[in-house]
Amino acid sequence: MNDDSGHWVLLGPKRKQAGLRDQKLIAIKIEAKRIAAESGSQGIIQFLLPKTGSESERLKKLTDRGYTIKKVIPRRNLNKEVREAVMSDALMLQLAVFFAREKGKSFRAMQAVNRGFARWICNKLKDLEPNHIKDIVGKAHQELLNRTSEDWWKKQINQRVKKLKK
Repeated sequence: MNDDSGHWVLLGPKRKQAGLRDQKLIAIKIEAKRIAAESGSQGIIQFLLPKTGSESERLKKLTDRGYTIKKVIPRRNLNKEVREAVMSDALMLQLAVFFAREKGKSFRAMQAVNRGFARWICNKLKDLEPNHIKDIVGKAHQELLNRTSEDWWKKQINQRVKKLKK
């Protein structure tokens, strides 16, 4: 991940995010002071440094009381992306075609569609040998290859069925 992604937050003495109204600005100013002290030159960083003596004094009081800063990298909503990939018509159609080819029109395969389908997908994903199902699922979303829980797949298929019935 890039070093410049994310944002600075101010942590209180108990290592929890500070509740100060301007905590993000304070965190940036503390980091600017650290960079200026390390590099010896101020350059463009001087625009972020405290402008008044009272501002500098406030930062010093906060750091003396145990306030620190931390860079926080926002989480991507990967689960949402994965769920949306599962909802893809193309993915489900391709999986269903391979399922029908492999299982045929056996009575047992048709009776337990969700459960049997989910189990079949998981078995194909857990298989150590490369197969078409891994390719299809990987093209939809790489993270789906790690989803080998039968319950997870059943839930996604059920969600899809509910969505289609509306």
